[in-house]
Amino acid sequence: MRKTRIGKALNELIDERRGQGAVSERLAMGRKMADSDGPDVFAVDIGSIRVLTGLNILAESIIKAIIDRSVFGRSDILIEQSVDPDLQPELYKAGVANLAFTTRLTVIEDLPQFYTDIGFQIRYMLNAIQNDAIYSALLPETGEPPRGILFPFHREDDSDLTGFFYLLEYVPSGRFLRITLESVEDSRLRMTRIPHVAVESIDLIHTRVDIPGAAAMLAQGLLESCIHQRWNYIATAAHVEDLIHFLQKAGLADIEVISFSWPAEFRKETLSTPKNLLYGRIIRILYLLGDSTVTARLLRSMVVKLKDEGCCCFLDLSQRNRCLNLSFLSPRKKTVLEEYLKRMPAVLETSASGQDVFRNVRVLLVHHLTSEVLGFLQAMVDMGALQVDTLWVKYAGVVEPSYKEVMLSLPENIFRFRGVTPVLDSDGFRNRFLLSEEFTPPEDLAPLAALLREKPCGFLDAMRNAAGHLLFKAIVACRKEGSRLVIVEDGGYIAPIVNRLCLENRTVKEAARFFGFPESELSGDDLGAPLGSWIRDALIGTVEHTRNGYDALLKVEREFRSLAFPAVSIAVSDFKVNRESGDVVYSCLNGVENVMSGTGFSLSERTALVLGAQGALGRKAMRILYDRIGPGRLFGVDIVRPPSPPEWTHAADLPSLPQEALGTIDFVLGLIGISICTPEWLERLIVSTSKRDIFFASGSTKTVEFAHLTDWISACMQNPRPKLGGLALGLEFSEIYDPKTGVHQGRTVHLSVGEKKVLLHLLADLMPVNFLYYGVPSETMNHVMNELLRISAELVRRHKTGSPLPPRLLALDHEISFSAGGTALTVREPVRPE
Repeated sequence: MRKTRIGKALNELIDERRGQGAVSERLAMGRKMADSDGPDVFAVDIGSIRVLTGLNILAESIIKAIIDRSVFGRSDILIEQSVDPDLQPELYKAGVANLAFTTRLTVIEDLPQFYTDIGFQIRYMLNAIQNDAIYSALLPETGEPPRGILFPFHREDDSDLTGFFYLLEYVPSGRFLRITLESVEDSRLRMTRIPHVAVESIDLIHTRVDIPGAAAMLAQGLLESCIHQRWNYIATAAHVEDLIHFLQKAGLADIEVISFSWPAEFRKETLSTPKNLLYGRIIRILYLLGDSTVTARLLRSMVVKLKDEGCCCFLDLSQRNRCLNLSFLSPRKKTVLEEYLKRMPAVLETSASGQDVFRNVRVLLVHHLTSEVLGFLQAMVDMGALQVDTLWVKYAGVVEPSYKEVMLSLPENIFRFRGVTPVLDSDGFRNRFLLSEEFTPPEDLAPLAALLREKPCGFLDAMRNAAGHLLFKAIVACRKEGSRLVIVEDGGYIAPIVNRLCLENRTVKEAARFFGFPESELSGDDLGAPLGSWIRDALIGTVEHTRNGYDALLKVEREFRSLAFPAVSIAVSDFKVNRESGDVVYSCLNGVENVMSGTGFSLSERTALVLGAQGALGRKAMRILYDRIGPGRLFGVDIVRPPSPPEWTHAADLPSLPQEALGTIDFVLGLIGISICTPEWLERLIVSTSKRDIFFASGSTKTVEFAHLTDWISACMQNPRPKLGGLALGLEFSEIYDPKTGVHQGRTVHLSVGEKKVLLHLLADLMPVNFLYYGVPSETMNHVMNELLRISAELVRRHKTGSPLPPRLLALDHEISFSAGGTALTVREPVRPE
């Protein structure tokens, strides 16, 4: 048996056994409590788990000595190891001053092929001493004679290939523990004459990680979070990689995150008690987490309640088993999607009044990830939506954990979530975007994932490819099941392109190739069909949120004098133009000011240039900045002239700005949606400026606001000898982080032109800066999302009642409007806003 052992067989057998074994009631550590908390709660008393510090150090020392002696020795092994009162204080106080390991020559002949296994077994035995039953038998405190502990790995570890078993004994007269290693093939121990307790159901999973070290790191993280008045602490593989791997091996195969939470009472107790109390609690929890009895119940969606000397910890899994939650004192409060909807009373009222509007209708939603949009999703499902496929407009940063908790708890047959994620391109500066794996498992979009890996795409192109794939999948599903589809989007990622492809009479095959969608997923009979007729059987129409998307649709309509499908929009509604725009600008400037303040700068000291100064956002920005910095340090660029001469300086384009302005401008805010900062103008700005620091920020919902700037920086980086104004140009980069939270806020490009130093601060990596923080408040978004929901519902309702809207661009409060009662939709001839 020994001679046929192959590498890693032990680990594979352990994993297989843990995955297939029945749920056991036996715990290796801790004590199962009565089922007084209900059938969905598994209660365990972990207070009986003793914490004996330094056992890991003792184990590693013994393991090393065994290996050394087996290699160089020619006789039986006898190893003695002192117990250090400083490193192993609890064991020393229990009367153990030394540890002796012994085995015979005939046993150690096979040791070289079992070094790893012996290490696991030694660690397991010493860890097991912390079990109250084993400790009490080995080191009794009641005056009874000690009993030996038999560890029959050959019998109780289903994955064992060694044939070894160990006897652990305490010798009071010598104050030492004796470990005797024997082989089942030629054992000389007569166990019938030795008082002992046999350990059952041995599982070596605890031996795969330094649990004391992991507990120390987690305890420190919790303590620091409590000191900073936080209510949670999140640990990932970046903090405790070995522990995450341990949990995966222990049965939680999908685990990625460990999330701790607590109330104010726990924080107060933690800060007012010795640190080792918190450490003891954490290490007892970790020892229990290696138990298959516990992990099996977690995987069955049960709550595991751990009781520990007056403190309770409640464990459960979430985010499709990716997150292990540990909530102290009380069970974790779970946020549900309905709570986000309740924050928007107008949207809630609309959803309640049209419960069947979206019945048998699929929704493809392309929008920003905010609490308001999550509430919007619930509203559409409450109104009968068959399925909502969401593609998140997410430029960068970390998804709010509470949002992810909610999304990944929803049924996949109704809710699916997708997104793209940034990675640095080969130039080390620009980002390319790949399909995100944070949300719905991406297996069904494998061709899209491969496309984005093989073909570098910026944010806009990646989003359009992703939206195209989701559209094709939705149309195929609709045609198969007889349902209908509505596209609701924020930014014109897909609707303008699909309308153009249809109006150009492209075939399904040509459109599939445009988006990189695999033809193999389409019927051969469909590939040659006109895209317009193929989609028309399923697509009711599209709904647009933003001015960028509105303008893109308007361009298509003017070019072809029609659209292929009805397109309704709230982009230029009275509320958005006159009310929401102000909050958007305040949100952008709040983001800018927070980043500036964190890096030691003040917005009030800047000389500002606003691109798109006469748009809905631009006009609001000019008013706010006028009051903040005054007209003398305020410049605006727009092809539209102000109705009356402003006190600030206006220019129709960048080259028309006064030359002296280039020497003082140190804050450029883009609200235009296109890139106009050409390389020539940028070089003029850098050569002319008298400022060391220049800030660039985008407030547009598109990511192309400063495309020329990123292209220019990338080109300079790839040029082995870049020059500017005839002088050698040096470039270096640094990151901008929030000094309090550590959140990434952008990058700084350090330019050296001769003796001149200029720092270009690219806030939010030139993505929309308002999404660094809170965006537009829910109180405002309640009205905006209600408009979006109402016109979406009316688009579907008109289609179902046989009076569909015409294939035109219909803007709320212009071509379409609701009656005074808000129930009927009036359609008028085009009234295009400027």
